[in-house]
Order: sequence, then structure tokens, then C-alpha cells
Amino acid sequence: MKLSSILVSVLCVIAITSVSAKELAGATPKQNLACSSPYWQADSIVNVYFVRQMFTTEQRHALLEAMRAAEETRKRLGLAVTFAFAGETDGLVDCDSCLTVARQDFHPNNRKSRVTLNPLRHNDLGQLISAWVGIDRAADSVVVLSGSMLDTLRRVRGTKVLPACKS
Repeated sequence: MKLSSILVSVLCVIAITSVSAKELAGATPKQNLACSSPYWQADSIVNVYFVRQMFTTEQRHALLEAMRAAEETRKRLGLAVTFAFAGETDGLVDCDSCLTVARQDFHPNNRKSRVTLNPLRHNDLGQLISAWVGIDRAADSVVVLSGSMLDTLRRVRGTKVLPACKS
């Protein structure tokens, strides 16, 4: 009985997964995930602003340290985009090559997301012109803050346009 049920299962899997050459030829390719993620134009110098009074002195230092680590990675790997601290601001800054770092409220049950990247403007190619990063207000640990910042900077690093991304 076990052998027959295993054989039936294997035959079902083979029948489901077999695709004819004709079906493959007409299939549309999946979008490259790197293309759907926002990124800065190659060789950009992105001015990073922190919203005033949203971070303690210790937290600001942790965010700046994350930016220094991102810059070291950029130099070591020869990446295209530089992030430069531009100071503090009273609110979101929407200018060419600007990134504002602020606090954001997240739903208490949302344990996956501690940070979001929120584009303000894109160019015609979909590259970021201006954006803001929202870091969970509940995240007060400097380790979490610096890790979130570093991860965000790494995700939006500029790249050359990939052939699969061209429209």
C-alpha cells in the first residue's frame, strides 16, 4: 500500500511539473528583483539628514557610525553611491539626492519590519531622486538603529542599469 501511494505521488508530481517546449517558449520572464528595488543613480552623492529631536545623542552617533561603515564598504567594493551626512532638519527634505532619516510608527504586531524606505521622487528610469527612511519608534537600541540604517543604505546602493531592467 505504501509503495503504491508513493508511486502515485511521484507520478502526480511529474505530471504537474512537466511543461512542454511550446509553453516554455511563450512564458514571460520573471522581473529581476534588483530592478524592482529602488536605488540611487550611479555615482550619486546622497545628502543624508536626520530629523531633529527624533534621536538621542547616542542614537545619532550610532546612525553616523552605520554611515561610516557603509562608506568603508563602498570604498572596499568600489560601489557607486556615497552617503554624506548633511545635518539635521525639522522635517522631510525633498531635494535632488537627499535622504531623510526619521522615526515612524509601526503596528505593534508587526515584528518583521523595523525600517521602511519611502521614495519621495524618482527619475524617468525609476531611480531615486529623494527618499526618506522610517525607523520604528520602538527601536531604541543603538544596535538595532545602526543595523537598520546600514541595511537600508546597502539596499539602495546605486548600480549600473542591468540589461534585464531596461524597458
